[in-house]
Formats: sequence, C-alpha cells, structure tokens
Amino acid sequence: MSMLGGLGGMAARELLTRDALADLVEALRSDGYDILGPLVRDGAIVIGPIEALSDLPAGMTDEQEPGSYRLRRRQDGALFGYAVGPHSYKREFLLPEVRLLRIRRSKEGLAIDEQAPVVRKRALLGVRACELAAMAVQDRVLLGGPFADADYAARRRDVVIIAVQCGEAGGTCFCASMGTGPAMHAGFDLALTELLEPHRFVVDVGSDTGRTWLSKVPHERASREDCELADAIVARTAARMGTNSMLTASATCWRKTSSTCIGTPSPNAALDARIARWYAPPASARPSRTV
Repeated sequence: MSMLGGLGGMAARELLTRDALADLVEALRSDGYDILGPLVRDGAIVIGPIEALSDLPAGMTDEQEPGSYRLRRRQDGALFGYAVGPHSYKREFLLPEVRLLRIRRSKEGLAIDEQAPVVRKRALLGVRACELAAMAVQDRVLLGGPFADADYAARRRDVVIIAVQCGEAGGTCFCASMGTGPAMHAGFDLALTELLEPHRFVVDVGSDTGRTWLSKVPHERASREDCELADAIVARTAARMGTNSMLTASATCWRKTSSTCIGTPSPNAALDARIARWYAPPASARPSRTV
C-alpha cells in the first residue's frame, strides 16, 4: 500500500500535458497494473477497466438533481468534466462475495483450507475528494481497528491512486458542507486539476509512489498562473454547492504550502471569466429536464 500523506512541505506543483497523461496510463499498464476509471456505459459515467486515455468520457458531462440524472455533450474535450457518478471505488475493496475457506471431507475427517485472496495490482484513475474521504474511514476501521480485515488489507495493497480535483458540482453534492471536499490534500499518490485551452493538468504529488510514477513521464514545473487557475476552479466548485460552501473553501481550498504557487481566496476577474467560459455553458445549451 502506498504511504499516503498531505502536501505539506512540497516545494512545487507539476504540469502534465494530455499526451503525458496518456503515457502515464500506458506505463502503469506495462508494469502490470489494472487501471480502473470513468467511462460511458448504459447512459451513465461509471467505473470500469481503462485500456487507454481514449476510453475516458472526453467531452461528456452529467446533470444531477434530486431524482434526475442524464448525460450531455460539453462544448470542449474535458476528460473529467463531470460530477461523481453512480458507482463507487469502494467496491474494489469490499467485494460482495469472497471465498474465505474450503472444507473437504476425507477418511481422516474434515480438512479446512483457508483461501488467500488473489489480487492484481490496480491503479484508480479519477478518484474524487469525497471518495478519498470514504476510503479513509474504511481504512481506519478495516485496517487499524479492533476488527481488521485481512481480505480488505490485501486489496488495498499495491493500489496507485490518481485523483482528480472537481471542476463540476452535481445538484446533490454536499462535500463542502462536510469538510471532505471538493479540494483534496491527502489520501492520493497524484492529484490532477484539469485545465483547458490548451489541455493540461496541474499535478499535486501526495506520496513517494506518486513522485516515482510522475518521473516516468514528461512533466514540468507548473506556472503560477496555472496553479492559481487550478485553485480557482476548485473554489468555484465549492461555491456552487451552497451558501455555506465558501466558508469551507476559505478553510480548505486555498491551503497551499507551495513556495511558487500560493492561491488567494479571491480569484481575479480574468481567471473567473476563463473558468466561467469552460465550466458554465450558456443556459440555451442545456436541455430541459423533468423529474
């Protein structure tokens, strides 16, 4: 299992191009990792096996309201331009059916064979802050609690987590009010914030494992402007979750320790205009919906 931690002490944030992210996916696959991430299936964005970056839901988003869920086409090619979908990554660690043992009858009596879990190395792509918060609760209970689960521990081992900061808020999202998002600061190996025009990703490194994988693909130091834009996108997502969300945004979304990229709680007008253009299509482009 990766040693996951916060961002304290990190000197800088990095930048990946879309092609470099594709290279990272291929590097993980070449090293024997099964990659699980978002894809479009049965009218929803769900979690499934990812063979290449082209499997991701490019240019798709979702509209979520109480009792309503539908996909629509975005005006851009964003790979992660949607809110958390109907699936959860926890199903990869808590299987509905697990064989614990096998009992055989022989002339000598009953023989009990314990079944060790067979688990392949996995990389989770596109994990969001609320999902990391849920994993942290499971880890606390099932790894370090009085009833530690050996099967769960085996499935949490050798997992690389490539998280994505939220640029969209669903109509039922509430992580800002709970202090579990949308910004994330721990529980991941790499955390991406997607920027457009041109397509690129600001990268926060959360572990030595993440740093090792990042070193395998081309990357460069993220500029101050890109860092500020990435932070502004997350803060805007928090603001869309309700009037109390900005309190959480002030406390969490802007808590950066980078010596080169320090966010400010008030994005300037130019940044806000760029975010609005990317993440808020005109109302005329939104289909009407009924519940």
